[in-house]
Amino acid sequence: MKIILIGERPISWNTFYAGKHWTYRRILAEDIHQKVFLTLKAKFGRKPIPQITYKVKIKITAFYKKTHIDSDNIPAKIYIDGLKGSLIPDDDPRYVGPVTTLSCKAEEGEKERVEIDITKYSL
Repeated sequence: MKIILIGERPISWNTFYAGKHWTYRRILAEDIHQKVFLTLKAKFGRKPIPQITYKVKIKITAFYKKTHIDSDNIPAKIYIDGLKGSLIPDDDPRYVGPVTTLSCKAEEGEKERVEIDITKYSL
């Protein structure tokens, strides 16, 4: 499954923790959780969001128009927390396996976005 957050430009971990008060970080995280949830609702329309009950691997790819951040500086947890309680029951090891992040330059004419790819994981 792929969830695409059009216009989303992730904040870097460096910026997230750079002298910001915890309330700022909480509001930012809640905003991202809401974007993920609303995108899921739009994806499934009138149907309920299916809940995945098996372990998944998650790849979060950020596409930037200009300067992009390092792949390891993308805060995957904020996006995964947005999936909790709707698509996945929890983000503990029973449901979430490998997590990877990737930072890319968007192609000419493409919008900035975050793509969350969720696939079944097995060893």
